[in-house]
Amino acid sequence: MDNLDREEAFLNEEESRLDSQGQLFVESKITNDAKQPIVAWLLWFFLGTFGAHRFYMQKKVML
Repeated sequence: MDNLDREEAFLNEEESRLDSQGQLFVESKITNDAKQPIVAWLLWFFLGTFGAHRFYMQKKVML
């Protein structure tokens, strides 16, 4: 088993311990914390020369 499989198994085990309200909280937190592509496009359009879209998406700049 590689690290990804172990991580997934751990998360599945932990998720089974949560009640339905806890599962809803975790799912909503993940959804709210996701990066929005439209925001990245707007940052690229207005501040692209400064790399704001890369900073927002947490991408490394390749020089």
